[in-house]
Amino acid sequence: MLLTTFLQFPILIAIYQAVQRADAVQNGSFLGLSLKTTPWDGVLSGQWLYIVLFLVMLVFQFGSMYLPQYLAKQKAKKDAEAQGKKYRPTTNKTNNMMYYMMVPIMVISVVWPAAMTIYWAINSLTMIAKTLIVQKFFIDKKEA
Repeated sequence: MLLTTFLQFPILIAIYQAVQRADAVQNGSFLGLSLKTTPWDGVLSGQWLYIVLFLVMLVFQFGSMYLPQYLAKQKAKKDAEAQGKKYRPTTNKTNNMMYYMMVPIMVISVVWPAAMTIYWAINSLTMIAKTLIVQKFFIDKKEA
């Protein structure tokens, strides 16, 4: 998971640079919000919809990070029950890393343009959908 984050970071920076230069972002809007305005500046100017955008992105991002761990834990419980063993939850350092990674994500998404926050939310929602599809059609199907 951490390796994936580091591999995606240069791509994210490239997208940020492209967004900064795009005419559609400089002059565009989404739900009445300027795409070039940062959520921080939007809130300071009294446009509270930027907070909603920020919170939606955070929920989707947390969900995309938490869902694979949750599904793995459910699978471990199911496997333990199938083998007649008692499930023993492990202290997972990945959970701590997930929570720590949310802090820079929150900071970055507040100071980047709303276009990047929207991109991040859509990307996270896509990751959630991908995780659920793989779980349902490949992992669960293989176990059945």
